[in-house]
Amino acid sequence: MQSKPRVAFLLAGLILVAWYYFAMGPRGEISGLTDLAKQRLVQDVEIPSNWNIKVVRFNKRDGQSSEFGGVKSYKLDFTAEISFESDGTWQSGGLNDEGKGLSFKFSPTQSTGSQTANLNNFLEGGKLVGKDYRAFIQGVMIGLKSENGWTFSRSETILVAGPGKL
Repeated sequence: MQSKPRVAFLLAGLILVAWYYFAMGPRGEISGLTDLAKQRLVQDVEIPSNWNIKVVRFNKRDGQSSEFGGVKSYKLDFTAEISFESDGTWQSGGLNDEGKGLSFKFSPTQSTGSQTANLNNFLEGGKLVGKDYRAFIQGVMIGLKSENGWTFSRSETILVAGPGKL
């Protein structure tokens, strides 16, 4: 008679383990990949700008896993909100160092105010921004899995709205 409760208990335990694996297993990895992609975007934005531009919001729009030739990859579409921590020129028009999408180089406002400098900034795709201005961007991050874990890079990024005071 004791075997029926034991079997029921084991069956309930197996169901619980299976539920946890299917509910948390793949999503846990995907959630981790989203966090890694966000960390990479933060690096791509904040370091070239000398921390004059910050990522204040990051949203995953879509994600697709794939595997080719034994290499796992993950394509993550995102939107993000960035804020400007000081007055200056965002050199958004130039390509990033890899030639893909927006640049996040930033020049703090110079007190000279020379029209030649303003024209050069304009011709190089510079946008004059003020402290606390915001902009919205969207793009794609590509993740590749190696024996050292996942590594993300920014594939493309565009300006959706801004910059402006919100």
